[in-house]
Amino acid sequence: MPGTVVVISKTPAGGRCTLYMGYAGEIAGSFGLAYRVEYPADEAADPPPPALVVNGTVLEPADGLILAADEVIAGLRRLGLPVDAAAGLEERLDAAIERLLGEG
Repeated sequence: MPGTVVVISKTPAGGRCTLYMGYAGEIAGSFGLAYRVEYPADEAADPPPPALVVNGTVLEPADGLILAADEVIAGLRRLGLPVDAAAGLEERLDAAIERLLGEG
């Protein structure tokens, strides 16, 4: 399945950027997608950091601040990725956000 997962990150990467990198690794591994991190020189980049982009589509957080695991799953479903075949993906995404919140 061709495709990419891209994290648009600030330099240095902070909490949400690091979270999205964790999400991206899980997504890429689950679906065999390429994964990369981009560090735009200008924070006025489109999309602005932090952002998680799957197959060219920005996954947007409902609260405008941070993507929750269920929002990522819903976004992947909208993109037609076989989420139900990715055993444990939502749990791994939840664990990533729990790790972030536990560090704060």
